[in-house]
Amino acid sequence: MINNDNLLSVQGALEKIKNAIRPIQDIEIIQIDSCLNRILSEDVFSPIPLPPFKSSAMDGFALKESDWVNNADKEFSIIGRSLAGHPFEGAVKKNHCIRIFTGAKIPEECDLIILQEQIDSLKESKVSFLDHNPSETFVRPIGHDIARDTIIATKGQRIDPILLARLSASGIHKIRAFRKPSIGVFSSGDELVSAKTKLKELKDGQIFESNRPFLLSSLASFGVKVIDYGNIPDSKNLTTKYLTKASKTCDLIITSGGVSVGDADFITETISEVGSLNFWRLNLKPGKPLAFGEINGCRILGLPGNPVSTIITTLLIANPLIEHMSGGIPKTPLKLKATCKQAIAHSAGRTEYQRGKYVNQEDGSLIVNQQGDQSSNRLSSFAGSNCLIEIPDSEGDILPGAQVTIIPLSNLGFLEQ
Repeated sequence: MINNDNLLSVQGALEKIKNAIRPIQDIEIIQIDSCLNRILSEDVFSPIPLPPFKSSAMDGFALKESDWVNNADKEFSIIGRSLAGHPFEGAVKKNHCIRIFTGAKIPEECDLIILQEQIDSLKESKVSFLDHNPSETFVRPIGHDIARDTIIATKGQRIDPILLARLSASGIHKIRAFRKPSIGVFSSGDELVSAKTKLKELKDGQIFESNRPFLLSSLASFGVKVIDYGNIPDSKNLTTKYLTKASKTCDLIITSGGVSVGDADFITETISEVGSLNFWRLNLKPGKPLAFGEINGCRILGLPGNPVSTIITTLLIANPLIEHMSGGIPKTPLKLKATCKQAIAHSAGRTEYQRGKYVNQEDGSLIVNQQGDQSSNRLSSFAGSNCLIEIPDSEGDILPGAQVTIIPLSNLGFLEQ
């Protein structure tokens, strides 16, 4: 019997992985229109201030604040206008103003925008305003958003659409990024067949596979190079052959199934014999059988075969591993407190992650419910779920009304349902 006290926690496994894997160091120069999801290999500084000139925050009239204060009747001569991309050219003299629009350049001598809503009367070249104290100047100074030479992105940061917009706004058209990791994906098991197989061709004892399609689609969001190696039959020789061959071209191999103690489970055994096994088994439910090691310098992550176990270990172990290997900084999952509305059976000894649905209350508090039978084969336990309920290994049964920790699935890369 294996003592759970000697099994690694999720955090312990991640620490071992971090210590075992040196992030990719190869660097590529990428055009800005192709850099989404890439990880920066260096800090990026803005070459210009934003905005690069003094600009208006609102539609209105630009004038001198001193003129406004000293002009008793609040009447000004309109001598021109400034539009975005078409600035006014000339000087603004005493008691003169220009029509100006949002984002347009403000003449150097002007330091106040009077909003168009404050117009009392407007003639062709004269405007008079309601007498009032402007709430603000509505002037955006140079560098109001970003100062010149400010760090706008940091090494290890993954480029998302918002960061891409900031880079483009600063006139940056190329970035230096770490090379994409090459990740091979295998499933394992004689019972597995593709969903493309016709029902009438499905043999007794066979099932349609879900783990490999899940892994392939999950990896797509990381912007990595993915190689689909298909399914490994339950054969020691073929397992060795396939893993050894793939290890020569990949940075990481992820498998599902074949890591338990059954007579037809050969992944862990192969890693141990052909390469080296860093650890096997976690103090985790679902997802206890999980192998991590290397063959020919290629890291191997062997995930369990039950569908829910594959998903949970992907979210908690594989995703941070890939982010670290890619040169990024794995995010710490957001954990929230919620009131559990029902009893949850749990035996102390293993940390468990159950599928649940949380709801925001009017007072800002959260309540959560378990989503039915939590068996590790039941993909349907994710139907309607929007979080994982984390139950520590020290806890026993959860009683109704107890406070529990939840992790929103959206924070782990899943869209909430």
